Parts: sequence; C-alpha cells; structure tokens
Amino acid sequence: MGILLLCWLLLPMSGWWLARLLRQDGFLRFAAACLTGAATLAAAELLVYVFRLPQWLAAALVGVTVAVSVRDLIATIRRGEFAWGALLT
Repeated sequence: MGILLLCWLLLPMSGWWLARLLRQDGFLRFAAACLTGAATLAAAELLVYVFRLPQWLAAALVGVTVAVSVRDLIATIRRGEFAWGALLT
C-alpha cells in the first residue's frame, strides 16, 4: 500500500515545478505536473543508466525536484486551486 501511495503522489509532486508556471485551471496544471513528473523520473533514470552512475543518484535527483516543487504545491493547496478530483480519479 505504501509504494502505491508513493507512486500516486510522486508524479505530481516531482513535476509541479513546471505546473506552477502555468496559469490555466487546476486540472490542466495537474495533468502537466504528472506528465512533467514522468519525464523527470525518466530523465533521471536515463542519466544514471547512460553515465553508469549509482542508482541512489536518480532518487536524489527526483528528490531535488520534489523539494523544489513542494512549497508552491502547498501554497496551491492552501489557495484551493489544486485539482483534487483529478488526483482521486
């Protein structure tokens, strides 16, 4: 259950750094965050694979993107602009 919850939250959290730049409605920002999160995760894994770096570095790169995104994500939730319906479906 814990790993599913992590995957459920990881994509929007790791991609919110781009979604915060968008001024559209909440659903579009959420969709952009998920797509950007998937691309960020894939890019981190690809960099680790191509340059034969340790696997923990990919986790650290994704962790950095989450750290960059989390403050604005919390602000979006507090303002009531987060698309909870998109997250729950």
